[in-house]
Amino acid sequence: AAGTYTATLTVTDSASPAHTATSTVTVTVNAVGNPLAASASATPTSGQAPLNVAFTGTGTGGTPPYSYSWSFGDGSAASTTQNPSHTYNAEGTYTATLTVTDSASPAKTATANVTITVSPIAGTAPGAPTGLTATGATNQVALSWTAPSSNGGVNITSYRVYRGTSSGSETLLTSGGCSGLGNVTSCTDTGLTAGQAYFYKVSAVNAIGEGAQSGEASATPTASNCTPAQLLGNPGFETGTASPWSATSGVINNSSTEPPHSGSWDAWLDGYGTTHTDTLSQSVTIPSGCNSDSLSFWLHIDTADTGTTAQDTLQVQILNSSGTVLSTLHTYSNLDAASGYQQRTFDLSQYAGQTITLKLTATEDASGQTSFVADDFALNVAGGSGGGNTVTVTNPGSQTGTVGTATSLQIQASDSASGQTLTYSATGLPAGLSINASTGLISGTPNTAGSSTVTVTVTDPTRAKGSTTFTWTINSSGGCTAAQLLGNPGFETGTASPWSASSGVINNSSSEPPHSGSWDAWLDGYGKTHTDTLSQGVTIPMSCMTATLSFWLHIDTAETSTTTAYDTLKVQILNSSGTVLSTLHTYSNLDHATGYLQHSFELTPYIGQTITLKFTGAEDYEKQTSFVIDDTAINVS
Repeated sequence: AAGTYTATLTVTDSASPAHTATSTVTVTVNAVGNPLAASASATPTSGQAPLNVAFTGTGTGGTPPYSYSWSFGDGSAASTTQNPSHTYNAEGTYTATLTVTDSASPAKTATANVTITVSPIAGTAPGAPTGLTATGATNQVALSWTAPSSNGGVNITSYRVYRGTSSGSETLLTSGGCSGLGNVTSCTDTGLTAGQAYFYKVSAVNAIGEGAQSGEASATPTASNCTPAQLLGNPGFETGTASPWSATSGVINNSSTEPPHSGSWDAWLDGYGTTHTDTLSQSVTIPSGCNSDSLSFWLHIDTADTGTTAQDTLQVQILNSSGTVLSTLHTYSNLDAASGYQQRTFDLSQYAGQTITLKLTATEDASGQTSFVADDFALNVAGGSGGGNTVTVTNPGSQTGTVGTATSLQIQASDSASGQTLTYSATGLPAGLSINASTGLISGTPNTAGSSTVTVTVTDPTRAKGSTTFTWTINSSGGCTAAQLLGNPGFETGTASPWSASSGVINNSSSEPPHSGSWDAWLDGYGKTHTDTLSQGVTIPMSCMTATLSFWLHIDTAETSTTTAYDTLKVQILNSSGTVLSTLHTYSNLDHATGYLQHSFELTPYIGQTITLKFTGAEDYEKQTSFVIDDTAINVS
C-alpha cells in the first residue's frame, strides 16, 4: 500500500550477556500505480419539472490534480465545475456523466454516471382573469384586468388578448400594444378607428397551457380634440428665476462654469462634492384629448468621480397630484458623464387627462462632485393618429443582461402608410441604456442590477403611434453560487427555528410519519375549527437566474365529500411587509392521497427580493384534515 515505512535491522552477538545493535532505513511507496476512479452523486435525483439538481463529483487515484467535465444528458452545454448545479425543464429520464481527467502524461480519464428522473409539472391551466375593463381614448383602448384567483399551481407567464368588432367575435391579437404580453395586467390597444366599438376578452397562460377567457368588455375610441402645444412654463429658465418651477436654492444658474445649452440660463443640480440633494419640479395638466405627449430636455453631466460605481444620481420622475411617484423615467449617474449636452426624450402619453408633476432629484455623496445641468425642457402634446395611419411595434420579448456588459436591442416597427419617418422613445429602460430616437436601437452598458418594465413608443409624422411593453432584467456581474436557501428544511433539529410555526406543528409522531428522517411539520388534523401556520423568510440573491421551491406534502382526511373543500392549505409568498405577493396554490381535503407527493413552484419573479414562504392550514368545525409537510427546499442557481 502507498505510504512511508521504516525498516529496522537488529544484530545480536554471542557474548554473555549478549549485546545488540540496530540500524534503520526509510522506504516511501508512491500511489501512482492506483487506477484513476470517478464517483458522481446528485441531490435530488427525481422530482417535478423544473427540477434543480446539485451534482457532486470526486476523483481518486491516478495522478492529481484532476479536471472535471459534466454532461447533463439533456443537450445543454457541458460544465467544467467540479460540483455544478443544473435545472432540467422537461419531463424525462436523463443520464448525467462525469468525466475526470488526471495530470499524467498521457492523461488518463474515468467516468461515472447518475440518473435523474424528471416528472411532469403538477398543476392545471390558470383560471380566467377577472375585472376586465376597457376605456376608450383617442384612437385607442386601454385595458386592465385582475390576475386569476388560481394560477393552477404554476406561475402565470403571459396573457393573451382577444378583440372583435362585435360581441362574441373576438380573435387573438398578434400585433400592436396588446400582443406578445408577458405577466402584466394592463395594455393599450392603439391605431383604432374612432367611433367603432371594440370587444375584448383576456386569458392567462402558464407552463401547463392557456386558461379560460375572461368576461367580455367593450369600449369605443374617440377622435382627437387636442390642440398641439408645449405645456411647461419657463422651459429654458430664461426669466432668470425658477417660477413656475420649484427649485432648491442655487439651482437656477447663469455661471460660465456650467454654461447653458442655449440662451443665458440653465438648471445646475449638485456639483458641491459634499453630501447634498437638489430638486427641480413643475406641475402640469395634460389634456385628455392629447394622447401623443412627449417630454424632452437637454442634459449635461460632468463629474470628478473616477470609479465604476454610481455614487451620485439624478432621478427623473413623474408624480401624481398627491406626490406619489407614478414612474421613474430614468436614473442618471456619474457613470453617464459626457462632454456637451445630450437630448433625452420620454413618452408621457399614459398620463393624458392627468395633472402630474415632473420632478428631477439629484443626490450627491461626500466624495467627488457630479454636476447635473438641465436646459431647454419641452412637454409637447398633440392628438393621436390624426392621419388614420397605424403604427405597429413588434414586442421583442423579455430581455436579460449583466451589469458592466454592453448590450443592444433593435426595436422593429412598421407604418400602414409607406414612406413615413418613425420616431422612437422609451420609458423604464435599465440605468445605462438609451434609445436612438431615429433608429430605434437601444444600446449601452447597464450599471445597476434589477428588473425594469420598458415601454417603447413609436410615432410617425401624422402623430399616429404604437407601443409595446416588455421586461428587462439586469443581473449582477458577481455570478450566482448554487445553493439551497431554507434553514432546517426537513425539521430534523426537532425545533421550528428558523421557521415560525404554530404550537405543535413540528412533529415526530408515528401517527403522521415524515417523508424522510425523523421529523415533519403537521398542520391541522384536530377535527375542529383551527388554523396552523408555518413560515420562513429568505433572500433570493439578485445574481441568480433561477429559483425553485419544492416540498413533499401528504394529505389525509376524515371528510367524505368529493366536491367541497372544507379544509384548506394555502402556499403563499409574502413581501417583507407581510403583503401577499402570490398564492402559489391552495390544497384541500379533496387532494388527499396515500403517501407523499412532491410539489414544485418557480420563484424566479422574486429574485433579488426578501420574501416569506408561508403555509396556512385552515380546518373547519368537524372532521379532521391533516396537511403534513417535509423536505422543503428553495434551490437557486
